[in-house]
Amino acid sequence: MSVYKSKRSEAAVQYIATARDWRKYTMDTLSRFPKRYHYIMTNGMLEMAREVYLNCIKANAIYLHKGMSENDYELRHRYLTLALTNADALLSEITFCYEIVSNGNNYFRDKKQYENTFETWVGKGNDALAKIKGVLESDKKRWNGWLKESGV
Repeated sequence: MSVYKSKRSEAAVQYIATARDWRKYTMDTLSRFPKRYHYIMTNGMLEMAREVYLNCIKANAIYLHKGMSENDYELRHRYLTLALTNADALLSEITFCYEIVSNGNNYFRDKKQYENTFETWVGKGNDALAKIKGVLESDKKRWNGWLKESGV
């Protein structure tokens, strides 16, 4: 049975797709930058985007359920926290990049193009950050609920 579009909720693993989309957009955007920026700026940003995505994948590989061990929960939580901190750091680097580009560039057609690019880039980053935070909060709530049920 189909569900009306207005009644649909987001899938639990939407944070992975969002992180992947942000990583692809980061790669596309940074490929426009001159080679002289590769070692001092873009390579680090690409690595951060990669870490956000891979840590989301790793966290998702650990299934959250009632019978899981505390070590497994902590490992999943650690991966999500790493994804969150890398996403936050990448957003800071994007802001730094914006400041560099606004001082003058020749790799975007005009000011409107680079403003749209950065606005989209930050928007995708904020979406990924919000979804990862949501998963962290949801996991914590479920885990604490299970602990209360078991009387621990």
